[in-house]
Amino acid sequence: MLTRKIARESDLYIKVMDEAVSQLTANSYFNKDEVAIAAGAEAFIDVLRWDYIRGFIDEDHGTELIPLVSRFFIASYLDGPKKGRHRVKTAEERRVNPGKYIAQGNGKKTAGYCLLSMDDGILGLQRLRQKQNQSKGSDDSSDSFALRLASDVPALAPQIYPGLIAGPAA
Repeated sequence: MLTRKIARESDLYIKVMDEAVSQLTANSYFNKDEVAIAAGAEAFIDVLRWDYIRGFIDEDHGTELIPLVSRFFIASYLDGPKKGRHRVKTAEERRVNPGKYIAQGNGKKTAGYCLLSMDDGILGLQRLRQKQNQSKGSDDSSDSFALRLASDVPALAPQIYPGLIAGPAA
């Protein structure tokens, strides 16, 4: 079984990480498949632990990478001499609806990562909003559960809401 420690010391993972950092430095983003191919690890594309790689980069470089979907990397030229070819979406295209490029929920598969600061932080801001909404949803869910538990098992109410039941401290 591959552990973080083994991956951290693996020549393969070191090469992949170095290539990812190189592409982040040049572009502020990287595509996982392109990184694996450039690092000579194309045979391992489907088994690389990208969560480890992302974590190592975050730890080593003091960053937090934003997971991106393939839509970020693939935009078709609709007309002109390059019709049918693909390119990375422009910053202007990404600003219109940044949430559709971030891999989170609804079966969105991570195709790559970008820096928080990319596009003047617009993707980072969207990621923050997603995390805040997720946190709020979790808070709302736990509040709802606590209310249900207190009403179904009144004897637990003092433990669930100690400040409300006990009243002000004397």
